[in-house]
Amino acid sequence: EKMAKYPGMRPRDVVLWEGFIKAHPDAFLSVIYDAHVGDPSAEPEAHDAMRATGAFDVCQWCVDVIAKTHDMTYVIEIKPNAGAGALGQALAYTKILISEHRVPNTAVPVVLTDTPTPILQTAARLLRVLIFEA
Repeated sequence: EKMAKYPGMRPRDVVLWEGFIKAHPDAFLSVIYDAHVGDPSAEPEAHDAMRATGAFDVCQWCVDVIAKTHDMTYVIEIKPNAGAGALGQALAYTKILISEHRVPNTAVPVVLTDTPTPILQTAARLLRVLIFEA
């Protein structure tokens, strides 16, 4: 459902997300916003110092939305005017979340966009990334 604020989303992302959830109000059972993912440090011994200064969280990547249905988990990158980079983000976030055992290995990468160009759709199909249109 619509919220007053969506952590980590830019204003144009919010417009796309709210348009999507308005058109598909029962699409998901639950969602997680702005999920931090990945290890930003190549040196594990630096983790404590990075956490103490807040640098660890700031340097992690952030997933726009992790959404769940009864039988599926979607890792959603919201991107107005999406290009190839959005596909890469959705794939990378999904694979890292799987490796961190935070989503099932069946999780599906998704790009939510307002401009699903033919080349984006072709690349997404080849990479097995879903495109949701706002």
